[in-house]
Amino acid sequence: MRVGKYLVLFSIVISLLNLVLFSFFKISCVENYGIAFGWEVDNVEILSFALLGLLFILGFTSKGSLRYIFLSLGIAGSSNLIERVINGFVCDFITIFNISLNLVDIWITVLVAYAVLSFFKEREWK
Repeated sequence: MRVGKYLVLFSIVISLLNLVLFSFFKISCVENYGIAFGWEVDNVEILSFALLGLLFILGFTSKGSLRYIFLSLGIAGSSNLIERVINGFVCDFITIFNISLNLVDIWITVLVAYAVLSFFKEREWK
């Protein structure tokens, strides 16, 4: 359980850092108007809000380590939603192999990988 609380805390720190880097330091960026990997969809704000709502509901109703993973994903995703509502786009200021992303995108990927590995680790013991 202790690891889960650190996941949530780190999600808050990463989210704030991501917002501060763009908002205050005005780092040049690629304007991402789509969702993951720039996929264009209609009503992206509504879709993001609904997905975040689901993540928070799952976070508050789940037990064990899943609770913290869902809450961490919701917190991290909220950072991108806030940025999208304020600016109309998400600022991706890191480019790796022609893929543009930001700190939150990296953290969400790490959380999903952790969730998958945790799932397989639990299944292995049963």
